Amino acid sequence: MPKLNMQQSLKMAAALQYYDFYRYFPQSKLANKALFNSLVLYRKAGDIDKVKQLNLIILEKHPKDEIAISSYKEIANNHNDACEFDLAAEFYIKLYNTGLIKDEKERLSLIYNSAKLYLLLQDYPNAEKYFAEIARKFQKHDEANDAIFEQAKIKERQNNYKAAIDLYLKYFKRVQISNDELSYYFAKFARWNKAFLDNETLEKQYYRKILNLPLKTLTSGIEFFAEARFQLAENSVQNFDTLKDVVTAQNQMQEILHEYDEIIKIGDHKWGLASLVRVGEVLEGFANILTNAPLPSQEELGDASINDYKNEIQKVIDRHVKDAESSYINAIKQGESKRILTEFVYEARTKLDVILGHMTKTRCYWEKPNYVIITDNTKQELYYDKR
Repeated sequence: MPKLNMQQSLKMAAALQYYDFYRYFPQSKLANKALFNSLVLYRKAGDIDKVKQLNLIILEKHPKDEIAISSYKEIANNHNDACEFDLAAEFYIKLYNTGLIKDEKERLSLIYNSAKLYLLLQDYPNAEKYFAEIARKFQKHDEANDAIFEQAKIKERQNNYKAAIDLYLKYFKRVQISNDELSYYFAKFARWNKAFLDNETLEKQYYRKILNLPLKTLTSGIEFFAEARFQLAENSVQNFDTLKDVVTAQNQMQEILHEYDEIIKIGDHKWGLASLVRVGEVLEGFANILTNAPLPSQEELGDASINDYKNEIQKVIDRHVKDAESSYINAIKQGESKRILTEFVYEARTKLDVILGHMTKTRCYWEKPNYVIITDNTKQELYYDKR
């Protein structure tokens, strides 16, 4: 032990006298005060071992006496400083549960610190328990809003998506957030309802909530606005191939193409690229509908021959397939130039392979550093593929 100066020696001597009084007269009304004074003097003298010893005695013998307040805090803070967060959280919450702290803000600080430490330790049951109590008992404080938000994130980590959505929505009612943030969360809720909750109605509901946000108020949220519009347009594409009537199909095709054109104009690269793929699919789908459409009777054709009709229809089919090919090529090139390698890029490559296989007798490949250039029989470069 280092050599003590005069002041430290006097404090140590006084501390020992107070502690002896506590030991010899434990029933005295002044016993607890003497024990506390001994603790304070040992602390001022810098005798850490004695301080630890007296803190433990106080918490063991007098856990609900006011003299225990500083002991709880000191032990908790020491554990916190030593990165022993589980023990720090335990002592913060022990002090909170004693009821010794009457000040509301100080009580809130204790339980909030404990909840945050449990969250840091990924002890989600305890973190959730104390965050829930904060939200319930300290509703007028900002920490209550934070507690609700943290509960929502815990539920999300636990894959309890329905509870997570309810808590996030509760948070949004209490805290004003930007439309960019709202669009991010609404898109996430829509995806959860589709992938995990099997609720198509709610999926569409959350996507429509995004579309109700003014587009001019969005920056990062433009991506989610485009996603919402794209996903809501998906049903019309999925049902398009089932159409039999050419006129009905043509009208619906125009509506679908207009919708995807509007999505492309939004300016988000990912969903604009996806829309180009869907445009190609719709154009191909209409070509297939024309291919499989029943031939008109000679009476309906009038003076035209059936061969003339077939030739004209084939020109329309070829034009739509060519337009589909161009749409796929644009999607692939945009994906490469913007480095957006999503499933839509690979889908476009697959679709294009099929078209080229059907429309050309030869497909030429030649090597460049890190690339394979795929062309048609006119040697026109169509797209490149990193290998």
